[in-house]
Amino acid sequence: KAPITFTAPVWIRQVVAIPDPPEQLLAGRRLHSIRHRITRAQKEGFSYHFSRAKADFEYFYYRMYLPFIQARHGELALIAPYRDQWQRWFKKGGLVMVTEHGQPVAGSICYVAGNTCYSVEGGVVDNDPHLMQRGVNALLDWYAILWGHGQGAKMFNMGSTHAWLSDGVFNYKQRWRSQVIRQQMIHSNWTFLARRLVQPGAAAAAVRREARRHRRRRRSLFLHSRRLPDVH
Repeated sequence: KAPITFTAPVWIRQVVAIPDPPEQLLAGRRLHSIRHRITRAQKEGFSYHFSRAKADFEYFYYRMYLPFIQARHGELALIAPYRDQWQRWFKKGGLVMVTEHGQPVAGSICYVAGNTCYSVEGGVVDNDPHLMQRGVNALLDWYAILWGHGQGAKMFNMGSTHAWLSDGVFNYKQRWRSQVIRQQMIHSNWTFLARRLVQPGAAAAAVRREARRHRRRRRSLFLHSRRLPDVH
């Protein structure tokens, strides 16, 4: 038996409180890079509109959602069928469509239930990497927040995430000052056994020290191999 035992969920949800006005959310150093992306993108001609048109949904599903999720997850992608997205989510709300000079380039299915705005599925047209580099993912979240605020929502649900501090998606959502809440769906948990716990800073420092030692060993072996005479 270990002196310390604790259980952690594999999946959690992250939610953001929407202030009034919502622009207060972008204030401060924590969201400096996201705020800069949004401001620059808007100067470059990005904007958004909300749509409930079936033609826009079809364009979103086939040109944005499918290419995006297939490129991101490959054979492991869990693709929500067209009919499910249409019946379960789109009919409850609609599409927040990000546009560049009036042309749709990304979208997210959003709806409001109670006081919470949900962003269910998203995508980028043809999974364009240039759009991702320009921060279109941050625009999708920001415009969904603006739309939700306009519908009276007080919270923005950013969806499910792996419950790992090392996960890039988790950290991105944390930068929006999100709160972690339990996942309502059934999921597995991990149980950990430990003799002692260390502070996160101490653990990170130990990892860095080990990485430096590893690099020194590799360099030493490399230099040693260069000194060895050739044998013919």
